[in-house]
Amino acid sequence: MRARLCAVCVMLKGIVVVVSFIISAYSQAVPAQESTKSPAVRDVTPPGMIRAYRTIEPTVIPESNLPKFSNVQVLQDGTLRSGTKTIQLYGVTLPERKKLCTSSRGFRWTCGVTAYVALRNLVQSQSIACNILSESEKHVLAQCKVDQTDISVWLLQEGWAELAPGVNEKLYANATALAKTNAVGLWSNGPPDGVDKPQKHR
Repeated sequence: MRARLCAVCVMLKGIVVVVSFIISAYSQAVPAQESTKSPAVRDVTPPGMIRAYRTIEPTVIPESNLPKFSNVQVLQDGTLRSGTKTIQLYGVTLPERKKLCTSSRGFRWTCGVTAYVALRNLVQSQSIACNILSESEKHVLAQCKVDQTDISVWLLQEGWAELAPGVNEKLYANATALAKTNAVGLWSNGPPDGVDKPQKHR
């Protein structure tokens, strides 16, 4: 009888050892699996916009593959319209049309209207090719060219736009610096010849 009890005890101890080993192995495996999972990423994309995954430097796409927008119209706020799409030029902030600039001699001139006219003269009724960075049903943020001219770079180097907040690409920063160095557009001491007559600030 005692021998049978000892045999049972040995079997129970063996079972306990095996169960303990299984539990230990499982507890070590679960954290390892959980550690391989990617952390949750919060999506803060505004409603109506498609989330764009890109690096700081916008991807360069061959011009022949870029979407084309025809019969471009310049809206009052400096955005572009083609068909049902409104296009925001990447990298630039245009002045309000009512903006007045003042020269060092105290003369005011309509730099906002002049900047609007400069953009309109460049792209109005033209076809443009755009590298789209983000897009919704009716709105597009894009880098655009008319012929071989990058519209945003042209506006910056001619002084008719300012560098948009958060934009630090060298191409745009250099264009802005060039405009300031040459004192043109918004950084000039008055309007271009033949644009309008400055008024003395009182």
